[in-house]
Amino acid sequence: MSDTIDEKLLRECASAFCTAAGIGCTVTDAQGRLLFAQGYGCTACELCKAAARGEGTCTQTQLYGMREAERFGGSYVYSCAMGMNCFVSPILGPNGSQAQITVGPFRMVDEMDYVAYDLVECMRMSQAEIEEILPIVRKIPYATPQTIHALATMLFMSAGFIQNVSDINRLQGAQETTAMQGQIVAYIQELKRGREAPEYPFRLERAFLQALARGEQKQAQKLLNELLGHIMFAQGRDIRAIQARAYELLILISRTAIDEGAPPEKVLALNDRCMAEMRENGDFDALCVWLSRSIKRYMDEAFNFSEMRDADIIHRTVQFMQLHYAAKTSLEDIARSVYLSPTYLCRLFKRKMGVTVMQFYTTLRIDKCKELLVSTDEPLSEIAQETGFGDQSHFTKVFKRVVGMTPLSYRRKACHSEQEETE
Repeated sequence: MSDTIDEKLLRECASAFCTAAGIGCTVTDAQGRLLFAQGYGCTACELCKAAARGEGTCTQTQLYGMREAERFGGSYVYSCAMGMNCFVSPILGPNGSQAQITVGPFRMVDEMDYVAYDLVECMRMSQAEIEEILPIVRKIPYATPQTIHALATMLFMSAGFIQNVSDINRLQGAQETTAMQGQIVAYIQELKRGREAPEYPFRLERAFLQALARGEQKQAQKLLNELLGHIMFAQGRDIRAIQARAYELLILISRTAIDEGAPPEKVLALNDRCMAEMRENGDFDALCVWLSRSIKRYMDEAFNFSEMRDADIIHRTVQFMQLHYAAKTSLEDIARSVYLSPTYLCRLFKRKMGVTVMQFYTTLRIDKCKELLVSTDEPLSEIAQETGFGDQSHFTKVFKRVVGMTPLSYRRKACHSEQEETE
């Protein structure tokens, strides 16, 4: 581990968190190697072994969680290969992740729901297998989603303490404030070049709300600065009029957060706090800075629920496809596995992954076909059956479209390359 991370402090933090939360804690380095563990964590969990999962499954899932935590701002809740849940916060050094603290496994559903969905529907376990695995399931603690979100926030704050990020945040805050004021002034200058007073930019307002819903914080900040510039230009620094506009913006933001899946009670409580604070900002510059910071709070506290939910849906969708690549699985089957309509899942998957569900599924199957073509002498008809393509003709057609050559050509080329390497 890098010398920039205090390993002793990291162990103490994980130990204290495990004791307070009653859930196992595991500390690993950036490559997934175990540094410290306490409680019933991934290293003590017997589920994967009982279900004949590979030894590296948990390590790969932990590394996936760490990458997603970096992507989503330092905290991430995910499902493991056995359908249990964990959350993770990376410990960042100057060159990226140096270590990670993983909390879990735990359940966020009751025992019967876990058995019915994860063991029966997803993993197709027999009753005998379920009875064998249930004593292990009962060792794993249960926690509500609200408790887990609070614990994940606490872990993120603990990781921030370890990284000593408070000084960095202050520097970034000063930089963001300067940049924000510069953008507002530039937009006002642009408005002044017009001959007539511009109407309120409803299109800009809609674009701002859409950026918030997509989690695009930088784009949302840029659009907010333009909105503030327009409000300042139109209201002539009338602080009461500006506060009224800011109030309208907060209402729209809170409605968007609720539409995106944030708990209404949490959003309304955040609204109350923000409204009280807004009255304390008596000049335009202070109001702009406060509004910018309030937007970030909505992103962190309200919109973060939808990001966590969407990321978990994507992970469970991919996991389902990996488990069922050999079956004749339709888009409806995949959508049903995550309790969504096919249309909504398609839209969400394309937005998050950049490809459609079925494109991803086809690529996953083709990758498995490549493995079988190279590592076995199985005929194409058997490979087609094993990978869910059904008949050989359809398999050959899809393989050539995706890879650019027929399966037999790919096999010959791969075998020829192996022969050259051994000579």
